[in-house]
Amino acid sequence: MKKIKTQLIGAGVLLSVLFFLTGCPNESKPSTPPKQYTVKFEAGAGGTLTAKTGGGNSITSGEQIYEGTKIIFTANPDSGKKVDKWEGLTAAAGTKTVTLTVTGNADVKVSFKEAQKYTITFSADPSAGGTVTAKRKDNGDPIHSGSQVYEGTEIMFTATPSTAGDGYYILRWTGKGLKVSPDKQTAELTVKNNTEIKVKFLEHLVENVNWDAEGQLEDINGNKKDFRLVINDGGKYFSFFDKVAGTSVFANMDYDENSKTVQLLNPFGKGSITFISMPQTLPAEWEISLSGVEIKGTGTSHILKLKDGTVKVNVTFSDNTIR
Repeated sequence: MKKIKTQLIGAGVLLSVLFFLTGCPNESKPSTPPKQYTVKFEAGAGGTLTAKTGGGNSITSGEQIYEGTKIIFTANPDSGKKVDKWEGLTAAAGTKTVTLTVTGNADVKVSFKEAQKYTITFSADPSAGGTVTAKRKDNGDPIHSGSQVYEGTEIMFTATPSTAGDGYYILRWTGKGLKVSPDKQTAELTVKNNTEIKVKFLEHLVENVNWDAEGQLEDINGNKKDFRLVINDGGKYFSFFDKVAGTSVFANMDYDENSKTVQLLNPFGKGSITFISMPQTLPAEWEISLSGVEIKGTGTSHILKLKDGTVKVNVTFSDNTIR
């Protein structure tokens, strides 16, 4: 019995030693922390260079940045300068913003050079129709027509119609590279070359002209929609009404200077209605035909209708002039 007890004690000691040496089989090993690298950056004469992580945190040159982090570099040229080239990463010449993914130590540099000047001219057509002004977007300094402006400068233009007579409205802007606001009141330009900008103003129709039309137009599914169209106060205001719903609907109006027509786009989906600008002096009897439209009249009143007869417009003039 004494021998057996000694053997059991020895086996227990051996198992304890083995457990201590091997440790708990479910215990995980500590993970290796991500590597960090030094990121340096600087700008040459003529501008500055800033950097931030993809998360939006600004960093300074010489910081230790974790591997895999995305860094966005932004070059900011001084007035009269533009980005020339980058060193320490791959980027096209002239690029202002570049992204780098950290895979090792980085040393980024950007250089600048003289920006070219271009002539910017702008005007109102006709000059009596309104005014056009311009200013720099960054500091609000005014720019005069014919000025020499550095390449890359962002300019904000503002058009103001004249209120003389029956008043004017903005028809359109012309000029390469312009971004015109939806209400046509302003436009923006980033200078890249010599640019001529014009704003076309149109005078409202004379006050004594009123249009009133009823008919049908097709919606996007080809279904007929009953409508009523009212244009009054010399063409300053016009309204489309859905006769069944009893509500007004929005419609776009466009003026074609070459054909002297005003086109109202169908707000329900398909087609349009086109009106012609009458001669300044109406003859005693006259008839004018357009694409899909007939205009007939005697003296100072007339009827406008689509050739299929679905739209009739009665117009009466208190004199014989209409523009």
